[in-house]
Amino acid sequence: MQHESASFILKVDKDIFPDVGFTSVTGYRGGQAFTLYDQSGVGPTNGYGVITPLLFAEPVNFVEDIAQFTQEVRLTSHYDNSRFDWIVGGFYLHNKVRQTNRFWGESTVLGALSGESYWDDHGLNRDIAVFAQLGYKFTDTVKLEAGVRYTRDKKSGTQEGRAIALGDKLNPNDKTPLTPLTDPNGFFTPYGEKWSKVTPQATLTWTPNGDFMAYATVSVGFKGGGFQNDAPNAFAAQQPYRPESVTNYEAGYKWEFLDRRARWNTSVFLMDYTDLQVQRTDGTCLCNVISNAGAAKIKGVESEFQIAPMRGLRVSLGGSILDAKYTDFVDPVTKISYNDNFMQRTPKYQLSASAEYTTAAFGLEDALHFKLAYKKQGKMFWAPDTVQYEKPYGLLDGRISLSPADKPWAVSVWGRNLTDKVYRTNIIDILGDAVSSFGTPRTFGVELSTKF
Repeated sequence: MQHESASFILKVDKDIFPDVGFTSVTGYRGGQAFTLYDQSGVGPTNGYGVITPLLFAEPVNFVEDIAQFTQEVRLTSHYDNSRFDWIVGGFYLHNKVRQTNRFWGESTVLGALSGESYWDDHGLNRDIAVFAQLGYKFTDTVKLEAGVRYTRDKKSGTQEGRAIALGDKLNPNDKTPLTPLTDPNGFFTPYGEKWSKVTPQATLTWTPNGDFMAYATVSVGFKGGGFQNDAPNAFAAQQPYRPESVTNYEAGYKWEFLDRRARWNTSVFLMDYTDLQVQRTDGTCLCNVISNAGAAKIKGVESEFQIAPMRGLRVSLGGSILDAKYTDFVDPVTKISYNDNFMQRTPKYQLSASAEYTTAAFGLEDALHFKLAYKKQGKMFWAPDTVQYEKPYGLLDGRISLSPADKPWAVSVWGRNLTDKVYRTNIIDILGDAVSSFGTPRTFGVELSTKF
């Protein structure tokens, strides 16, 4: 895997009237990504029949070029001694992407997993949005903010799919292209669609003093639709998946105490999704597909606690618990209902703990840093059918750094996954077997850095 990128941001802030400020943020990001991996993680060279009689090698090569331009402008009020404040603005995004995907494979049994297929996708995404927000203080401690945003999302492009080779050395007489391509003659087709939505938001805050703030908010979010990258045929390449929207209800507090040496933030929330976009690896074609769940709900609570009990020492604890279920989701191909199933790739709980200590070293004040961080996640299902799952696991990381405050250099020794925990980062569920990709084992390193 190789990534190269460059980004530039130009921000301008200027008062154009005595009580009104103008802000312009211009951004550009360009880059290339090269990824090569074997989806199976096994391949024929491992010996056929070790896990399943359908062992295969399925290398995939993604090459992506991206050029993105964004422009945001805002007008913001800053009245003195006023209960009102407001902001209005607009946003524009122009994102041009070219992605070439190459799949090739060998299989002892399935001809559909033999051969080589190639996709060339030129895509253009243009977003336009306008927004406004008004705030009003009913009292010195109670404030209501309400806003609205209009977004128009437009995606278009062309996609080409070609069968470079139908068979391989194991299946030289194969007559079918490598999945997910289904047409041996290939295809070339344009695609395009646009969506728009109005998304409101309102937040009520209570700030009785400078150390405590409670809030309640209701907001609507929007995510545009899109198209499959590696479509099996021209018809599928032209069919978009729908945009998703979510209504979020949230309440919580932020509290600092013990002379601000301690901080405790907690929130409870309910996220009500419509047309949730669900991406999963389809074992029948060894490809990533995106479909829409008609509806889903996530209910949860999240809390974070930090304390500095003594100079140089900081301890943090955090966690979240989720109840995340599909409430209306029927697979468009198999017609299987996933209603009431727990959402895929969503841990039922997450816990984190860390401790940091900074002290003097070699006559340099606050130069030596120690940090231990532990994160644990609960049971997680890999797909909407909730058949394959990952057991709860935790990862322990550590770092020791020598970083003098008045010096431009730093040196660190670090270790990741110190307990050498075995865990998976992805699976392909095919015919009852889970072909897995595993996380990085125990790793150590030395890091040198400088500022100039």
